[in-house]
Amino acid sequence: MLKIKTFAFYIYSSYFIISILTLISLHALANTSPINSATIPQATWFRYYDQNGIANLSNTVKPAHIEHGYDILDQNMILIRKVSPYNKNTYKNNAAHREKIVKQQQLDLKYKSAYGNSKTAVTRRDEHLKALSLQLKNQQLELQQLQKNHLLLKQQIQLHPNKQGIPKSLQIALVQNEKNIENSKNNIQLLQTRYRQTNVQYDTIINRLKSLE
Repeated sequence: MLKIKTFAFYIYSSYFIISILTLISLHALANTSPINSATIPQATWFRYYDQNGIANLSNTVKPAHIEHGYDILDQNMILIRKVSPYNKNTYKNNAAHREKIVKQQQLDLKYKSAYGNSKTAVTRRDEHLKALSLQLKNQQLELQQLQKNHLLLKQQIQLHPNKQGIPKSLQIALVQNEKNIENSKNNIQLLQTRYRQTNVQYDTIINRLKSLE
């Protein structure tokens, strides 16, 4: 009878110990920090494929990666994201666009500093064109006078049938008159061109200032 009681006590003790160990294990598991699925993966490897389709792996980004485009991988070789290859034409176009914007901003600042507003620019344009118009008118009058002088000199030369009898001073005056006529014509063309260019330039400035107002 004693043996049976002793055996039963051992069995009871064993179950008790097992229960205690089980509770301890469950408690330990409950207090263990779970893996955070929201953790951001860290870039560890960078892989690109060359023109032959061969994969190249590196722990740093090299010029070849940028040229071909590459995959960003974590330490377990799981893809994080892809990076497109470098496009020279796109970069040049973007650079040209940025440069164009900067230049336009510089021009806007220049226009604002010089004129302030479109109304002032219109006044300046009218004044400038009026001055050029006056110069052009004076140059045309000068040309007319030179052409009259040319006719008079020609008439004087015709009074000397013999070329050897023409006074040298008259010959020099005729040559100089012809040069002056040519110069006057060139000046008129330059003034006409300047007038047109000035008008176009001011139109650009005025329209730009109006768009900024």
